[in-house]
Amino acid sequence: MTFRASDTPLERRVAALIVEQLHVDEPEAFDDLFEAGVLDSLSFVTLLTALEREFDIRIPVDALELDRFSSVTAIARFLEQQLAHDDGFGLSCG
Repeated sequence: MTFRASDTPLERRVAALIVEQLHVDEPEAFDDLFEAGVLDSLSFVTLLTALEREFDIRIPVDALELDRFSSVTAIARFLEQQLAHDDGFGLSCG
């Protein structure tokens, strides 16, 4: 896969949060964060907490499918959907 830096505002916020919270180099937009060793079980919880705080949301256990958090792009897509409307996962914004 070719390199693609995060280019949407939401992708950039997610990438910056990963760098800030996990003390890693900025991942490429489509990097698999688990395969690259950026995320493990502990850092995944750290990232979820940071996402909840940054976006003022609550991510319920029902929404924790690893595919939704496997890359910067996947996380941004998940957040876009949740911030646009509630899809039944009970995410609360506010």
